[in-house]
Order: sequence, then C-alpha cells, then structure tokens
Amino acid sequence: MSAAGPWYRTHRSDLDPLFFGRLVRNRFDAPDKSFGVLYLAREPHGAFIETFGRDRDGFGVLGWSDLQSRSLTQVESREPLVLVDLSGAGLARGDHSMSRSWSAALYRHPSSPDGIAYRCRHDPDRVAVAVFDRVAPRLSTIPLGRFSEWKLRSVLRHLLDAYELGVLGAPSQPATDVTSLA
Repeated sequence: MSAAGPWYRTHRSDLDPLFFGRLVRNRFDAPDKSFGVLYLAREPHGAFIETFGRDRDGFGVLGWSDLQSRSLTQVESREPLVLVDLSGAGLARGDHSMSRSWSAALYRHPSSPDGIAYRCRHDPDRVAVAVFDRVAPRLSTIPLGRFSEWKLRSVLRHLLDAYELGVLGAPSQPATDVTSLA
C-alpha cells in the first residue's frame, strides 16, 4: 500500500520527533538493532493513545506532568510511503518477538518497503506505521506543541473525551487548566 500522510507522533518534548529507535523495546524494532524504526500514526488519536495508553495507571487518569513532557508533531513525507499492510484483525495480539522478526524480514526484502502499517494496540480502530530509518531524508516535521499548551486545548479535550481520560495535577491558571478546556 502507498500512503501520503500527514502522520502524527507523540514524543518527549526534549527529544527530536524523528527518532528511529534501536532499543528493541517496541513492536517492530529490529531484533538485532541493525536498523532504526520511527513510530507514527495516521491521526493524532493513534499517536496519543499509543503513548498514553500504556502510561495510564489503570484508572483512566493521566498526570499533568506527562502532558507537559510530551509533544505532538506532524510528520510529512516528500513522497508517499510504501508500506506493508499488516493492519488486519487480530494482528495486535501476540508477543513482540514475532513482529520484530517480521520487521527484520521486511526491512531486508528486495522490494525495500518504507515500513509497516498496523492497528494500534490501544485503539484498534486507528492505524499506525513503523517507518524504517532509510526514509529519514524524505521526512520533515511541523511541531504542533506540548499537550499542556493552550494552543492544543481543543485537541487535548477531544482526545481525553475520546478515551475517557482525566488529568491529575493540572495547574489552576486559566491558560493551562485542563478543567477550563470544556
């Protein structure tokens, strides 16, 4: 499949949004650290829930400090990405060792795909992509801001509502108070 984007990424605000990880922590990371993988989503929803879905304390509450330390960035590609479509039902299940093996095989495949499209683990209605490091020169970013910033208030309100999440520890100043976002 070929997909043009734009793409979205939630990332630590103090780090470059175009991080092609070699940490062997995530679903499609290279099992031998031989290539890097950048995780993006088709929509802000997917980028948000893939990060904050795993950070929740189990009670549907996020910490304000988590929102302050994370940013949303739009990622553009100069040309459409060629992706292997693994977004079928049930593919979010299973352990990461199998999906890492698939990633390695696809990275080395003669057709040289740019990455893998898959269903978000924390919201299977959303599509995410694991992009291989070979596409880095084709990518550019548009910073949208920290989730705690006033300019993202309507986006944050929409995401919190969509995932039935609350925020703990928000400051009381009107410009940043999550309770004033309604």
